[in-house]
Amino acid sequence: MIDVLIVGAGISGLTAAVQSQAAGLQVCVVEAEDVIGGRVRSALHNGNYVGDLGPSWVWPPWQPVVARWLTALDVETYAQYEEGAGLLDFPGQLSRHPLPGQHGIARLAGGPQSIVRALSERLTDNVIRCGMPVQKLVSQSDSIEVHLHSAGEASANAGDNTSLIQARQVVLAVPMRVALESLRFEPELPQDLQRHMADTPTWMAAQVKVVAHYAEAFWREQGLSGRVASRVGPLVEVHDHCGSDGSPAALFGFMGLTLEQRQQHRDALPSLVIEQLQRCFGEQAATPIGLWIEDWALVDTVCSASDRTGAAQHPEVRPDSLRQPLMDGRLHFAGAEVATESPGLIDGALQAGEVAAEAVIKNLV
Repeated sequence: MIDVLIVGAGISGLTAAVQSQAAGLQVCVVEAEDVIGGRVRSALHNGNYVGDLGPSWVWPPWQPVVARWLTALDVETYAQYEEGAGLLDFPGQLSRHPLPGQHGIARLAGGPQSIVRALSERLTDNVIRCGMPVQKLVSQSDSIEVHLHSAGEASANAGDNTSLIQARQVVLAVPMRVALESLRFEPELPQDLQRHMADTPTWMAAQVKVVAHYAEAFWREQGLSGRVASRVGPLVEVHDHCGSDGSPAALFGFMGLTLEQRQQHRDALPSLVIEQLQRCFGEQAATPIGLWIEDWALVDTVCSASDRTGAAQHPEVRPDSLRQPLMDGRLHFAGAEVATESPGLIDGALQAGEVAAEAVIKNLV
């Protein structure tokens, strides 16, 4: 039996793991995907970081948890580039127009993957086991029995063929809707709690993020900030996504098409995106070094069926019942959406992981 099993190797799960291990507890992190990071993914060119396919921004002046962790992990920030005019991309009309910025908005050197990497490096070897999705959690008299689906390669990497782990405490660091739809709980969770979980949308779960990598930030030379507000699409919003010194040069955008439209025009999406960028920024935008289109609605470990079909909702603080331990105080929720500050954001993920670890440590140390 281990002390703490953490389900999910995103920022919240890794934060809970680091805190628990630092308290002297035996920790294991299981991740359904073959890589860690959860909603954090990076666009890479020749193995080098280009941009973020998941979250990008933090607001250190307004997010003390983020500020504290960035200092502890030695992750540097720089201001989101907003100098110059924005573009209004309306049907039949493209015009320069000032677009409001956000005070305190910042990017992370190396992207949020820098947080994921720094957290994982604080864990001892073999703590994280990828490719091991959880199927069922069963409450026992002194522990929780966690049933996993173990692929052959993943099991070999983990050092055994175990598909069952007993833990004194379990931290469930996955989106609430994904947990509700993909996991079984014995005994069954209370009906009111299930309702609150079903009503907790996963932030940005059904969104598409696009990163276009260029040899240089030619839009800056044109006096443009890189920002576009569009009613034409397929990108409804575009931002400068360059490194702190302008390199690598990139733009990123959010797609405004529905999942049905994206699937219907899947093969045409790259050319449609490039056509829009060319229309907005000129001929130099027609030949990106690389183009990445990340459709999070297709990632089952992030986007639930409810997130795919429901309207997008901005996260809000959820009921206290989602932050209460279950299974005789042994099961704790720690997804970013259960945070009381910045739910769904990087700041919320860090806070949720901290709170879960504090509860675990209080129970075991």
